Amino acid sequence: MRSCIYTYSREAMGAISKPAASSSASRPRKSGSEKFSACTFPVSFGSLSSLWRKSLRNGSWAKIGSAEKALYRCALWIAKERGCIVNRELVAQVLEISEHLLPWIRRRITAAGRERARLMLKSYSNRGGVFGWAPRVNEWLHDATYIFYLGVNSQP
Repeated sequence: MRSCIYTYSREAMGAISKPAASSSASRPRKSGSEKFSACTFPVSFGSLSSLWRKSLRNGSWAKIGSAEKALYRCALWIAKERGCIVNRELVAQVLEISEHLLPWIRRRITAAGRERARLMLKSYSNRGGVFGWAPRVNEWLHDATYIFYLGVNSQP
């Protein structure tokens, strides 16, 4: 098994951190793969395989496309053979796919809580005076933990 620790020279690290002028001029916003392009850390086989198993269990594996599945399986095979993945482009693509494979339950709960908080803000502002005699309610409806609480206690 090869070692996954690499040392980079100052010139190589400088070239990695400086984006090309033409790419930033044509696209001001970063795409999903570009935000991970600065990643130089290796991705291990253990982390890839555990995420793959979890995504199979929670059903998020079925929600991604066949090309993403093939790329993830290929990266899993490479990581198994070599111990880890150090190629920057491949690491960026695998991390982008892994964002889609992460557990969906927290996202769904937060979305349900935001929807319920939005409805409560709308109805409480129309009733004229709820925020006047209960000013903390407005603060609570903008708090992330209270929004999560609303999502957990909302009916599906």
